[in-house]
Amino acid sequence: MGIIIIFLLLVLVVATMTNSDSNGDQDGDAKDFMGYMDEINRKK
Repeated sequence: MGIIIIFLLLVLVVATMTNSDSNGDQDGDAKDFMGYMDEINRKK
């Protein structure tokens, strides 16, 4: 189960790093998620 979570996180990081115009919606979601995580880190 842990391996699957690590794999999903890796895919998310790759999606954030590569901003391809072909799938703008997915890139936007990835950026929003990263921004959300940044907000959580700031509140700590």
